[in-house]
Amino acid sequence: MNKDLILNEFRRVSEAMGWDSYHSPKNLASAISVESAKLLENFQWMSDLEAEMIDDPKRMETIAADLADLMIYCTVLCHKLDLDPWVITKDKLLRNRATYIEKLLAKEMGLSAGSSPSTPRAEKQKAWQKPPAATIPQQVNTAKKTTDASTTAQTDWDSVIQKIVDSREVVRDSSDKLRQEINLKKHKR
Repeated sequence: MNKDLILNEFRRVSEAMGWDSYHSPKNLASAISVESAKLLENFQWMSDLEAEMIDDPKRMETIAADLADLMIYCTVLCHKLDLDPWVITKDKLLRNRATYIEKLLAKEMGLSAGSSPSTPRAEKQKAWQKPPAATIPQQVNTAKKTTDASTTAQTDWDSVIQKIVDSREVVRDSSDKLRQEINLKKHKR
């Protein structure tokens, strides 16, 4: 996906329709909220399983269009605020990873979330700015002075990714089996 292509196409339609003056950051944020609600409306009153098993092409087309609107508005808002969407997404993923690892390590060490003696409150508020590699080993060392190699070693991201992939495959296989059972019941009627 090319950010410049999105911005150029958006600008072309916006100028042709005379909407350019309406695309302030506030209005774009409002549009993102509205489009999010439209996306959610596609799943209203569905169970989680029903949402996993959507097989109506028209509904999927609507969901895809709503997702595209969200991506377009988010890209344009980033441009208006002079933010690079790919950089801020990468940074957020790294912060999420750091948070996840911190909670996982605290759990492994028998500490409750937030009770880690790692850093004072002011340090934690600034921690999101630090790269995960710089914050996690420090927190591990202060939380548990004597550690074995298994808790201080770098997280094996390949195995974490494989676990996620495996769990998705299990869900996909289960939903496929359930979908087949439902189709069999429909055909028997």
